[in-house]
Amino acid sequence: MKSTVTATIQGMPVKEIGSIPEGWQDSYAAFSEKRITSVVIPNSVTLIGNRAFMNCTITLPR
Repeated sequence: MKSTVTATIQGMPVKEIGSIPEGWQDSYAAFSEKRITSVVIPNSVTLIGNRAFMNCTITLPR
């Protein structure tokens, strides 16, 4: 799966992905349970939370 994180949502810059407050469901993770082969993250993102790629299968190029 190739994914692109959008740079804005409703005109506001996306600054964080995968930051989930304690007690929230893991299904709110940015890419929860996906098979990731490529992710494009905009320069506006300054924080990637510890649950951004929770339960994902990540394939890195060799």
